[in-house]
Amino acid sequence: MALIFQETVTDSQVVVLDWISLKVEASIYLNDTQLTKVSFAPNDKNQLVTTGVNHWRFWKMQESTLKILNKLVFN
Repeated sequence: MALIFQETVTDSQVVVLDWISLKVEASIYLNDTQLTKVSFAPNDKNQLVTTGVNHWRFWKMQESTLKILNKLVFN
């Protein structure tokens, strides 16, 4: 499984792709977010974390989408 991440100046899109079948497993579009890193959890391939400028979120892949598990907001 691979993770593809596209970023513009203020918006980001995270796409999880099964690179064997080339099927999109899940995706999410984040408005006004500058991501710097996306990582899978080492013990669960269905969980990932996104981090960036004032952004740190935990996600779970469910039903072909990413559902938020936890959101931390920095001021």
